[in-house]
Amino acid sequence: MTHPEGSDAVRLSITLKDIEPAPRRVVDVPLSLTLAALHNVIQVAFGWWDYHLWEFQIGTWRIAVPDPEDEAYPDDRPFADARRFPLSRCVTWGVERLVYLYDFGDYWQHEVRLERMFKADDPYALPAFVEGAWAAPREDSGGVGGFAEFKEAVADPFHEEREELLAWYGGPFDPANIHREKILDGIAAIRAYRMARRRKTRRPGSG
Repeated sequence: MTHPEGSDAVRLSITLKDIEPAPRRVVDVPLSLTLAALHNVIQVAFGWWDYHLWEFQIGTWRIAVPDPEDEAYPDDRPFADARRFPLSRCVTWGVERLVYLYDFGDYWQHEVRLERMFKADDPYALPAFVEGAWAAPREDSGGVGGFAEFKEAVADPFHEEREELLAWYGGPFDPANIHREKILDGIAAIRAYRMARRRKTRRPGSG
């Protein structure tokens, strides 16, 4: 991955693993974005509902928001607080790939690749959705196996559970439909939130 001088943004390619065809989303984000904020971007990009625990994994490290009772993370892996871990640290560490794990039950593993760094023309326009392919599973689909069974059932007009599953899904299922407008709306909401925080933290008289 090249690192042009003055880079302040990075393009990420995020792929949901072990599914064929693999749901994939590409986003541009600031290097200053924390992994806690990247969690929100991924939730929007894949249509997740943020109902479950999550963590990023870099080698043996896990990066997440600490559990006050530490019940969710009983192992002894090195831990970092995702609210204080910017993407720029991945660059410092020489990391070009990390794993985002969402829902420890269904175990959705996303491969996050740092594709390229660049100087953003307008940092206030980030994060931005670039492109995507293939529909992601609905929340609580039962993991990779459950999602495969769902797709097989709804594709069969004679399957006895087809109508019930489509009602649960919330309408027709098109494996090629990534619900782009919902993604764009969600990313825009994240941008607006970040902008509001910048204004709130700007010192009086700083312009």
